[in-house]
Amino acid sequence: MLPVITFFWRLCTLRAHSSNVPTAGWFVALVVTANILTSLGLSLLITEDAEPWSIATAIVVQQASFACLLWLALYFRSLDVRFPATLTAVFGSDLLMTAMLGALLPLLRIISDGAASSAIFIFFMWNMAIYGHILHQALEIRFAPALGVALGMWFLCTVVSQAALELPA
Repeated sequence: MLPVITFFWRLCTLRAHSSNVPTAGWFVALVVTANILTSLGLSLLITEDAEPWSIATAIVVQQASFACLLWLALYFRSLDVRFPATLTAVFGSDLLMTAMLGALLPLLRIISDGAASSAIFIFFMWNMAIYGHILHQALEIRFAPALGVALGMWFLCTVVSQAALELPA
C-alpha cells in the first residue's frame, strides 16, 4: 500500500507520469470508490446542514461528469486507450489531496476565515496543477492548455453537480 501512496504523492508533486498507474479493473474501482467516499466524508464534515444523500449524489454526478469529459478529451485525441490510467491518476491524486485537506480541517477551523480561505484556495490551485500535469501527459499537449482544459472540466462538472443538488425531490 505504501508504494501506491508514494506514487500518488509523486504525482501530486508533479514528479510522476500518469501512464505508470496500475490499470487493473479492481484497482481502478477501488481508487474511484475510495475517492467518492473520502470526498463524501470531507463534504459532510464541512457542511452541517445539507442532506447526506444530496451531497453523495452531487459528488457522484461531479466525478462521473469528469470521467465522461476525460474520456471524450482522450477520444478526440485518439488516445482513449489511456483512459483507465488517466482516470486512476486523476482520482488517486484527488483522493490524496482530499485526505490531506481533511487532515488539515481541524487546523483550518481554528485559524481566521481569511487564512482558511487562502489555504483552501492554495489546495484548489495545487489540485488544478496536478490535473493539468496529468492531462498534459495523457493528451500530449503543453502544460498551459492542459491546465485550461482541467479548469474548464472542473468548472463544467461543478455546475452539473450543483444542478444535481438543486433538483426537486
